[in-house]
Amino acid sequence: MRRAVILVVAVLGVLACVVLIVREVELATGAAASWSPPRWWHDLLTASPAVLALAGTAVAVGGVVCLWLALRMLGSGDSDGGAGVELGVVGQSVVVTLGALEHLLAGAIAAELDGVDDVRVRVMRGDERLVTRAHLSAAPTDLLRLQARVTTVVTGELRAATGIQPGEVTVQVDRVLAGERR
Repeated sequence: MRRAVILVVAVLGVLACVVLIVREVELATGAAASWSPPRWWHDLLTASPAVLALAGTAVAVGGVVCLWLALRMLGSGDSDGGAGVELGVVGQSVVVTLGALEHLLAGAIAAELDGVDDVRVRVMRGDERLVTRAHLSAAPTDLLRLQARVTTVVTGELRAATGIQPGEVTVQVDRVLAGERR
């Protein structure tokens, strides 16, 4: 719903900008066209101070709401808006949020793998499968082997919990834990 509102506001803003650009080009060419403001604009400017204040407040609130919605969309980090994966058949299904899967996988990776700490997992929808990105701290070890072990844990947990075969599994080591060679 909020994307639809933002889309409508954006289209109206673009149309207003196009009209203003056409007006400025027309005036710059020195054409004899008369560009007088619309009647409602004249009525607004000659209205009482209370009406001007109310109109200004309405425009300011609208701008703040649009800015707030835009910042929420940019900063949420959750591109699905909390949506999840639907399991089962129509009429008898369970929806598992991506956040719940992320929590499950982070706990499983931390519990199953030695030398791994501070695990954060991000699950996103790919074309046909789920794409998983694990951020973690790891002891200095063979990182390709670590990636294979994380993929095994993720695949096993996703299959057990949802029956879904995961797609791409990426491991990002954010910090190497010193003094914990395995």
